[in-house]
Amino acid sequence: MKPPLLLTGYDDNYRALGEITTPSKVAYAQRWGMDFARIPEEAYRGSPFHPSWHKVAAIREHLVDRPYVFWMDADTVVTNMEIKVIVDDGCSFVGSQDWCASPGEYPENSKYFSCGNFIAVNTPQAFDILDRVAALSHYGKRPHCCWEQDAFVHVFRTNPEYRKLAKVWPSTRFNAVDLFTSAPHTPIAPSPWTPGDTLVHLTSLENQLLWAKYYAGHELSLQDIETLTTFIPEWWESGACMDRRHILWLARVVRQNWVDVIEVGSHTGASASGILHGLCHGMEAHFVDPTITDGLRKVTAPAGDRAHLHAMRGVDFLKDSRAGIVFLDGAHDLRSVAEELDVLLANDRVQIIAAHDTRSSEMGLPMCEGPAYLRERLTELGWRITEDHKDRPCERTARGLLFAINPKADTYPIPPCP
Repeated sequence: MKPPLLLTGYDDNYRALGEITTPSKVAYAQRWGMDFARIPEEAYRGSPFHPSWHKVAAIREHLVDRPYVFWMDADTVVTNMEIKVIVDDGCSFVGSQDWCASPGEYPENSKYFSCGNFIAVNTPQAFDILDRVAALSHYGKRPHCCWEQDAFVHVFRTNPEYRKLAKVWPSTRFNAVDLFTSAPHTPIAPSPWTPGDTLVHLTSLENQLLWAKYYAGHELSLQDIETLTTFIPEWWESGACMDRRHILWLARVVRQNWVDVIEVGSHTGASASGILHGLCHGMEAHFVDPTITDGLRKVTAPAGDRAHLHAMRGVDFLKDSRAGIVFLDGAHDLRSVAEELDVLLANDRVQIIAAHDTRSSEMGLPMCEGPAYLRERLTELGWRITEDHKDRPCERTARGLLFAINPKADTYPIPPCP
């Protein structure tokens, strides 16, 4: 029998995406002794079926002389090469729950696996199930989703004895999605990708090609960043404000954590726009600055009662803080930052402290010793530090943006900087 196979495929419309995501699949297959194959693009041309339907026949064809076939959709990037595929005895299929299963519409969906990424095992029952799915060819010609997914669900629903043959993991195993993935009945991904997950499935995501580059380890260009940060107000300026790249990173950290947020030093609202862009449903953000500018008011107005403005010193507001994330970007002198940090360290509710301009003092900028002090002190106290201060052309990211996770906090790792 031949080795296991990692199989994927895409048509002409997905070629650009496939060329970005395929190398990670090839590397993963090599890491674990699997062969790799891709459905030829010619197979899709002129076909009356939706491209997703072609995986059914391809999986069955290759499964004949292999122990299992691991299918991965074209919009999937492997992000952790060290997680080995394990096929439980007695299973014919191994997969993960669909990330956006709607309990109201399909109350039994948690029993079925997503067809975006799954394993078909060489068993008689697997071939029978694949044949039954293939016979429902009218599903593959429908003008809307979910083609092979709905065909599999139909087979499992009408043949309850097959359900025990499918090992269905939580969605993060083989179907983790991006933080900003959404669907009509699932506006926020309930179990998003976090560092360490096997893969990320970029389904239902805007600017899919750019995020594929991000997860594949390619640094996004400044033009890419501009495309992804249209939420930043038009009066944004690269001088005193945070760079677009770091505002986008801030938005992703906020979205990953279901907590309230405090920003100290909001100025004209550029970074505030990132916080509000990432703020999870039901959470609130507090923006603290001695001077509340018109720009900040414009940025926060659409958020309604989820955004609160406080015209006061940061250290005074932080004394009664209940937020999980606190972003310090006000006064950068040593005394001011030290006072703010002392208050935060006495507050067990704070999970993440973020700070901007952590490298500005090294660049010779005056009155910026505070953020560097914050980095050094939190490091000494065992906080988990993630920092970006790379010098990029036409950007000022060299000034530095830092996220520090409280060692006592049970929170997600910080996602990579875009």
